[in-house]
Amino acid sequence: MTNATRSDDLDILQLKEILRSELISILDSIRGSKALVLDPDLSGPLSFIVDFSVLKEHGVEKVFLLDSIPPEAGAIKGLLYFSLPHTNKMKTIAEHIRAGSSSKEYSLQLVPRRTLLCERVLEEEGVLGDLTVGEYRMDFIPLEDDLLSLELPATFKELYLEGDFSSIYYAARGIMRLQGLYGFFPRIVGKGDFAQILADTLTRMRLELTSSNPRGSSSSALAMSSVFDSMVVIDRGVDMVTPLLTQLTYEGLVSEVYGINNGYVSLSSLNTSDANQASTSGSSTTPAAAATAAAAPKRRRIALNSSDSIFSDIRNMNFAGVGNLLSKMSRQLQDTYESRHKAKTVQEIRSFVGKLNELQAEHQSLKSHVSLAETILKRTQTDDFNHVLEIEQSL
Repeated sequence: MTNATRSDDLDILQLKEILRSELISILDSIRGSKALVLDPDLSGPLSFIVDFSVLKEHGVEKVFLLDSIPPEAGAIKGLLYFSLPHTNKMKTIAEHIRAGSSSKEYSLQLVPRRTLLCERVLEEEGVLGDLTVGEYRMDFIPLEDDLLSLELPATFKELYLEGDFSSIYYAARGIMRLQGLYGFFPRIVGKGDFAQILADTLTRMRLELTSSNPRGSSSSALAMSSVFDSMVVIDRGVDMVTPLLTQLTYEGLVSEVYGINNGYVSLSSLNTSDANQASTSGSSTTPAAAATAAAAPKRRRIALNSSDSIFSDIRNMNFAGVGNLLSKMSRQLQDTYESRHKAKTVQEIRSFVGKLNELQAEHQSLKSHVSLAETILKRTQTDDFNHVLEIEQSL
């Protein structure tokens, strides 16, 4: 977590442009048409960086998700894999290469870091010489203009159960990139053992950077930041209880009921009540449920960020007040639509038409949030929900 002084110099979204430029450079390094094979854990984060239309402009004709079945790329000669540096995924890629045509050109970008262990697995599988290996340094991803995330959901398990400190190294690299843009943090404070490891790693990286630069260098990376006054690092281990508490804000309940992944929520366009059932069904799937899922309407993804003015207004509200505010917004929107009947002159009509696209987008957003709120309301009115909440508040 970084504590930043608001300033015109603080444009965290420029990180997105850096990631986008580096990704396009990787795509352009492969001539001709190509197919992307994406690690499912990376497909969401990559969608923040570039749209499919941009991929097409740079020669990408098809996109596949990495699984045990090799992609059917047809006549496309270049296959470009993006994967987290996990050994089991290297074995899957090796199986693809062995099962594929020798005329194909295979490339692998490890995200966010190229590791010797992955290369060793590829070598043991006998395919290291058949593909080009690189790394795509996708560190912190700007989800908002004041929110960065590594989007590594398995970090807690890796640190506390497996003893794998890779995510701390990734966090440190991402923070060093941030300091390269805005200067060093004047102060780093934190709490917890892993917070100490991260701070020590940053200190070591800073010394290495300083020693590698000639004296008198004017690089901003060697200057103290005028934008950030401090960085506060909190180890989850010092507070295990908070994530287990019942969420009470609108955004928190959307996350609990529907699940927010990579800044998006998936919503059925016809029957939002299915989402509540899915959220409580766990991982088990009955034949009846599978049949229902097969017949279910296509789901759409809704972005939940500050670009949505309605979501921005209600995201941090206690859910008890969200219904009244949505009702008020609905009436205001209706009044704005009705104002078209009062337009008499050509200028007034033109003014209304100019706002029409914005009104339609707001109407669609309002409709989506009303649907989400209706399902959440059913959840919050149950005896179980209120009983658990009562116990938590008593404790």
